[in-house]
Amino acid sequence: MFEECYLQQLLIKILAKASVNAAVPEEFPVIVREGVNEQDEKLRFYLNYSWEEQRVEVADDFEVVLGNGDSTKHEIYLSAWDVCIIKFEK
Repeated sequence: MFEECYLQQLLIKILAKASVNAAVPEEFPVIVREGVNEQDEKLRFYLNYSWEEQRVEVADDFEVVLGNGDSTKHEIYLSAWDVCIIKFEK
């Protein structure tokens, strides 16, 4: 049996070899998903699956579509069981 940290490292390497990479590093309780809307804008969804507030750093310039964030500080803020949707600047 693998310890969890070693199993995660192994899976990341296997997926990277298959050209499957995460859009952003994520770690429970914050789950990150991406998509494209009808206007062909790239959206990213941050979901907080916990009772504790979370703060997430975002590397790229963005605009908050739903939720709380500060694009000047490149951060979003998630309350307990909250969601934040951001749109990336072109």
